[in-house]
Formats: sequence, C-alpha cells, structure tokens
Amino acid sequence: MKIETVTTAAYPQASSSLPNTLFKGWVTASALLLAIAVWEMAGQLFQFPFLPPFSAVGRAWWGIYQSGELTSEIISSLQALTIGFTLAVIVGLSLGTLMGIFRRVEYFFEPLVDINLATPSLLFVPFLFALFGIGDETRYAIVFMYAVFIIIVNTVAGIRTANNDLKDMAVSFGANQRQVFFKITLISSLPMVVAGLRIGMSRAVKGMINGELFIALVGLGARLRSYGGSFQIDKTMAILLTIIVIALLATSMIQWLARLISERLNSGQW
Repeated sequence: MKIETVTTAAYPQASSSLPNTLFKGWVTASALLLAIAVWEMAGQLFQFPFLPPFSAVGRAWWGIYQSGELTSEIISSLQALTIGFTLAVIVGLSLGTLMGIFRRVEYFFEPLVDINLATPSLLFVPFLFALFGIGDETRYAIVFMYAVFIIIVNTVAGIRTANNDLKDMAVSFGANQRQVFFKITLISSLPMVVAGLRIGMSRAVKGMINGELFIALVGLGARLRSYGGSFQIDKTMAILLTIIVIALLATSMIQWLARLISERLNSGQW
C-alpha cells in the first residue's frame, strides 16, 4: 500500500467540478442580492435614522472613494493586518505543531495559551501602548494578539486528530518519520488548521479595527470613529461594508491556499 493512498483517504477532497462551482456561486449571489433588496426596502419604507437604504450607503461609499481617502485608509489598514496576521501564522503554526507533537512543550505553554485565549484581547491594549507607544508597532501587536492563540489551539487539535492506526500502518510499510508527518499527520490536521486560520483572520480584522479605533487613529478604524462620532450613518455603514468585504476576501484566500496545499501534498509534489 502506498502512503499516497492512505493520505488521500485521510483527507477527502471536495468536488471542484464546474457545475458545482457555478451552482455555489449562483446560490451565494442570490442570497446577497436578496439581503440587499430587503435592506433597501426596509430603509426606504421605514426611514430608520440608523439604517439608511443600501443605495444611500453606496453613494456615500462612492463619494469617499472619489475623495481619495478610502484608498489610503485601506492600504494603511491592510498593512497592519498583513504584518500582524503573518506573524501570528508563523508563531501559531510553529508553536501549535510543537505542542501537538511534544507533550512537554504542551505542558509548558498550554496554561499561557489558555489564559490569553480566555482573556479579552482588548485588555492587552494598555500594555502594548506602554510598550510600543503610539505607532504602527502597536497596531501590529494588537492584530497578532487577537489571532495567534486561536491558531495555536486549532493547530494542536489538528495534529492530535491524526489517525494513529494510519501512522502505524505507514511505519510498518517502511515510512520514515518525515513521510508520516507530511503524508498523514499534516494532511489529517489541515481541516482544523484551516478552521483556525479562518477564525484567526476574522479575529485579526477585529484587532485591526480596535487598534485603529483606540490607539493609532489611522486607517479604516479612524475613519469609522470619525464618521460615527459625527453621526454620518451612511458613511459609517459604507466603512463597515468595506471592512466586511476585506474580511470575506481574506478568509476566502486562506481557504483557497489551503485547498492548493492539500492538492499538492496529496499528489506528492511536496
């Protein structure tokens, strides 16, 4: 029996045929259009001051974009998100893998991870502010703190879910430890790891906005605070939609990269 056969069975691939992809895209687009239509009708009919119609929010977004403010703010926010989340992924995957493989490493770091995961990340802001001051480093650190611990926890859980019977079978057929790790353990852990990365990205976006709201006063968070403080609800909603789109695109990119890595691992290219 080949190791490739074992690993493919351990991590079944979802169908990626064109009809399924088109159907999924059609359902997603229909749901979004329905939500937008309901939003527009509710805003037009009830005239809620806190819920402007979608068309008004769209006009506000276009006005902000044309002023040139939106592009620079998005670039500033994405810089903090990219650097902070990249550091969180490097530390989270590395430490999570070590904790999943070596019990002594887990015993040492597990209390620290649990404490930080249970503590609201916003409570670390004063300490980070005192450590780094008002600057980009504080924003990077906040994004890192929001994302890293959930990545660690999910990575440990993913490593531990690897089927020991498959490992023993692979070893009995002559597989070395490197092959067992990459062909069985790593692929078996991918679903949990990817879930951790997606949740971590969502938390990182929250950290990006909170850091900009309370510390740096730059980027989308600062724009959100400015518009919200002056009760420009249409512009506030426009910034919120921009943040949501960024978060959805980022998590979708993580899912696409995970699928690509899984296919390469299963095909033996890595």
